[in-house]
Amino acid sequence: MRNNQALKVLFAKHADKREEVLEFSDWSIVSNLVMALGTIVGGFIASTLGFNSLFVIISGLCFISAGWVLFTPREVL
Repeated sequence: MRNNQALKVLFAKHADKREEVLEFSDWSIVSNLVMALGTIVGGFIASTLGFNSLFVIISGLCFISAGWVLFTPREVL
């Protein structure tokens, strides 16, 4: 996911040219933190509650995020 070329193209197209480096570094920091926290939380859930609970929780989060994107007005996206 770190080398997703489509994401880089969209970022370059929509980034503020004056703040491009700052926005890219912010995106990189947030992306790395989310990956690290997801690994830690997922490992904790899998070790305490088991993989079945982890899959149920992740499925719920996927449906919530899909609904969020589907019901957000197009102008906002």
